Amino acid sequence: AKTAELVAMLADANGWRRETASRLLFERRDKTAIEPLTKLAAESSSPLARMHALYVLDGLNALSPAIVLKGLADKQPHVRQHAVRLAERAADNSGEVRDKLLAMVADDNLEVRYQLAFTLGALTDAGRLMALAALARRDAADRWVRLAVLSSLNDGVGEVFAELASDKQFRQSDAGAKMLEALALQAGLAHREEDVAAVLKGLEGLAVDERRLAETLVRSLGEGLARQGSPLAKLLA
Repeated sequence: AKTAELVAMLADANGWRRETASRLLFERRDKTAIEPLTKLAAESSSPLARMHALYVLDGLNALSPAIVLKGLADKQPHVRQHAVRLAERAADNSGEVRDKLLAMVADDNLEVRYQLAFTLGALTDAGRLMALAALARRDAADRWVRLAVLSSLNDGVGEVFAELASDKQFRQSDAGAKMLEALALQAGLAHREEDVAAVLKGLEGLAVDERRLAETLVRSLGEGLARQGSPLAKLLA
């Protein structure tokens, strides 16, 4: 098949044909495929074709910020989900892509937000922590989103804890308490003074009738610290 035929096959109803066409386009590295792939990603009536085109363009190192933005705004959630995944490299060089990703915490599809929680971990933008906090606030009841948020907090866990702990309605919900407990444990495991301090500072804002929650969070923080061989009492001193 010629390159143009392979590009057209990305819209085929048969999954084997789509995936094989994607592989062949990647293996051939034919730069003449870039223009029709870009058109397919932006204009095809097939969501699967738009998604495959994004991946092939990425494989050819030809996924431009403009096309990524198209994917992020796609009407089909499945395409948006994969565009979020593919946006990580483009976000390094495009403020528009970064801004769009941060705004997608308001996306109405859970799978899109789930992928976003992972992708935000690859960003260095200062707004990523508040975006992760927004996802945690909205989807704390979903254990997979909780795990995705935690996986993206190699740093900044204390800041996210403090933001969420300041929300009384959130912290008094079952899902919110579970999220805060997980964040306190991770802050202890991270064993960074600023994170521990942020958690302790956040606890100061709890009401008198939230003593049980405070005790749970201190235990979680202490457990994380103990795993790192650093007793909480020593740090407090």
